[in-house]
Amino acid sequence: MPRPLTLLLALLFAVALPVAAQEPDTCRVSLENGVLTPDTTRSFPESGVPTPPSTLTLCNDHASCHFHARQLIAPAVLLAVGASGLIHNSPIDKLSDATHDGVKDWNFHTKADNWLEYVPTVVHIGLGLTGVKAKHKCFDRCAAAATAYVCMEVVSNGLKYTVREPRPDTGARNAFPSGHTALAFTGAELTRLEYGNAIGAAAYGVATAVGVLRILNDRHNVHDVLAGAGIGIISAKVGYWMLPVWHKVFKGKTIFPAMSIVPTADPINRQYAMSAAFVM
Repeated sequence: MPRPLTLLLALLFAVALPVAAQEPDTCRVSLENGVLTPDTTRSFPESGVPTPPSTLTLCNDHASCHFHARQLIAPAVLLAVGASGLIHNSPIDKLSDATHDGVKDWNFHTKADNWLEYVPTVVHIGLGLTGVKAKHKCFDRCAAAATAYVCMEVVSNGLKYTVREPRPDTGARNAFPSGHTALAFTGAELTRLEYGNAIGAAAYGVATAVGVLRILNDRHNVHDVLAGAGIGIISAKVGYWMLPVWHKVFKGKTIFPAMSIVPTADPINRQYAMSAAFVM
């Protein structure tokens, strides 16, 4: 089943959809007189010259929001190579078996992958809050993330419980594809599309580490991780391809004019909660 924290992330991003097409980037903050305040008067285009919110570029005009067949090449290759590992005695299947034998003897274990999988997502949404120039306004980033994670969960869980490949460690029949890897690569590709290749490369490094750790923890085989990476990348692209649609659907509609969400966590007692307030 989908992990609860992933669904919580998707829910938090989804509440931004009704205002995705019409709000200025009120998520950007500036330091003025020693106080952090929202900067609702400026955007930061490629020229670096501040412009009024009315001149913000809609996603319809940005390349990342338009489908091109070449965008499918990398994720399709990853998914196809990963799927070939399901064929007995294929080269990828043999590689997975050999890797599993080596990992089993090593007896390596860490829980870092359970937390690292969320890092690219946090970077995608949060980096723009620090003043780093983003290509889209904050609510658009949330809308893209919500769409991407719903797509990723539907595809990855649909395959998990259709293919029913056993895990290398426990034998539970939900190994293909790797959900942790899919989530991490979704965030990595979202980050790359939003902030460019340099920052995106760092996010991809984290996502790759998650995939490697899933193998070293003997939770997944190599082909599970490759397929998860492909699903994550294509899901992120779908998130941005859908932005022009959300602009049209929610144009002129504001369901939550004012909203405040405050998550709380108590790691010691493993208790988590979220409070929300809406002003209609």
